[in-house]
Amino acid sequence: SLPPSVSRSCKIAMFRHNSGNGANILKVCPETALKLSLNDRIKRMVCMDEHRIKPHERFMSGALAGCLAQFCVYPLETIHTRIVVSSAGTYSGIWHVVRTIW
Repeated sequence: SLPPSVSRSCKIAMFRHNSGNGANILKVCPETALKLSLNDRIKRMVCMDEHRIKPHERFMSGALAGCLAQFCVYPLETIHTRIVVSSAGTYSGIWHVVRTIW
């Protein structure tokens, strides 16, 4: 177990309003989950024999899964980028960016 001061510092650094780390975490987690689950589903639809997946079938299912996952989470990438490139104090947090954009 981490000492309380280290644990608190990690939480503050990870979700600091103006660092973009919180937005990055909100983007990466669902993107990875979508990629993995979509890849499995698409493989079942694309492959002729699930026990012998050919390289081009594996490539096609992975590419489609990556494209679909990126399409779904791209708005979060926009939020992350705005937080990272803005000057300090422009946005007070993730929800402030969302309200400003939309």
